[in-house]
Amino acid sequence: MFGDRFSGNIRFIAGDSGVFSTGAQPERMRILGDNGFVGMGTTSPATNLDVRGANQPAITVGTAGGTDGALFLGNPAHGLRRNFNGVGNDVGLYTTAANLQFSANGFNNTQMTLNNAGTLDVGTRVQIAPVGNGTQDGSIVARRQDGSLALFNTGFNDGAGFAGYQIALVNNAGNAFTGGLYHQTGTNQATLVANIKNFVEPNPRDASTDIYYASMEGPEAGMYTRGTSTLINGQAVITLPSHFSDLASSQGLTVIVTPLSADSMGLAVVGKSVTGFQVRELMRGTGTYQFDWEIKAVRKQHLNYQVVRPWTDRRIANPDISDAQAWQIRERDVAETNARAAVLEAQASGSVQR
Repeated sequence: MFGDRFSGNIRFIAGDSGVFSTGAQPERMRILGDNGFVGMGTTSPATNLDVRGANQPAITVGTAGGTDGALFLGNPAHGLRRNFNGVGNDVGLYTTAANLQFSANGFNNTQMTLNNAGTLDVGTRVQIAPVGNGTQDGSIVARRQDGSLALFNTGFNDGAGFAGYQIALVNNAGNAFTGGLYHQTGTNQATLVANIKNFVEPNPRDASTDIYYASMEGPEAGMYTRGTSTLINGQAVITLPSHFSDLASSQGLTVIVTPLSADSMGLAVVGKSVTGFQVRELMRGTGTYQFDWEIKAVRKQHLNYQVVRPWTDRRIANPDISDAQAWQIRERDVAETNARAAVLEAQASGSVQR
């Protein structure tokens, strides 16, 4: 160990004990006299402890055979610890009553934050909340400027007073549910919502295109079954399958029958229930021929289906948008939707000047 007379630095020399000279022995560590910085592998330490070297410089804390070891930042309430939470070789980065902030672009540019409630914010548009975190229980929210896809658990009202979980497509403003899937915790049921619902299949005649068919909608949670049966001597009894009977309500049943004979006197449904229906030929006819039939029913679990609901049922909490702003966005969206519909209607009628 040597002390510089004028600079006040302390240098630590180690090497071949046969040559005791600062010129021949390598310097292993230095303590600067003006600020007390300690350097290992460097003669100009820039921090309190500055470790440098060409061969993977490192600091080892703990024992090779154990699971102990920690680096504290200021005090043991903040730091990096092995055997984190008492689990073997698990390593944890932690703080107390504060947030952990992460950045890959400098220490003044937060890119990800883990707060002390366990919620992880990635930038300003992605948030992941832990299970058990109140209304944000187990939620993931991803927002974009031009719309967003979100999976989250928030308080929402589906028109019947049920709350639940949502996998949601959100409007451009990020404040309203426009489509997706939500689960009602009260009824343990899931509902799919969209402006239009399609099935798509490759076009068997043209591999460069697909065929889209849109679902037909109605003001009820309906179901149907259909078939072709035979009228014998002017009458027929149709027994419906149990998979239909078990789910259908007896309220609001409708049946359509179509005779497949030009000699038919016409057909009437003279009795109907969720288990079957009876068909007779008009004018007491005694014809024998086939006929098509279709029966529709409302699903008995959804008799209280509400067609018109408050627009706020689809609102999503967004701290950046006030109630007044949300209503302005709503009015604008409705006006734009009506304008698009008017243009499409005019185009369909051929009245648009091209």
